[in-house]
Amino acid sequence: MFKPGQKIGQYEIRSVLGDGGMAVVYRATHMGMGTEHAVKVLLPNLALNPKTVERFRQEARAQFRLRHPHIVQVTDYVEQEDVIALVMDLVHGPTLRAAMDQRPGAWPAADVLAVMLPVLDGPAP
Repeated sequence: MFKPGQKIGQYEIRSVLGDGGMAVVYRATHMGMGTEHAVKVLLPNLALNPKTVERFRQEARAQFRLRHPHIVQVTDYVEQEDVIALVMDLVHGPTLRAAMDQRPGAWPAADVLAVMLPVLDGPAP
C-alpha cells in the first residue's frame, strides 16, 4: 500500500479511499496542476499477471471513452515499474454503501428511483 506523500506518476498520494479484491483507490493530487483525483492501483500480486494487466488496460480504454454526467471520468492511465493505475475524477459525497448503512431496511420506492434513475441514464457499455 502507498502512504501519504508517495508518488504514482504525476500524482501524490494523500489517503486511501477504499479497497477491493483487485485494487486500492487513493485520493491523490496531480503535482503539476494541483487537482484532486482518485487513483485506482492494481494490487501488486495481480500486476504480475499479464492477462489481468491487459484486462485493466482495456477497462481504462473503455472508461476513458465514456462521457456522461453520471459516470466517473477516467482521465489518465499510469504504468511505471510495477505500478499500474487508472486516474479518475474525484467524486465528493457519501457512497451508496454509506447511505444504505444510515438507512437500513427497505427504502421507499421514490427514494430508490431518485438514486437509481441517474445511474440507469448512463450509457450502456
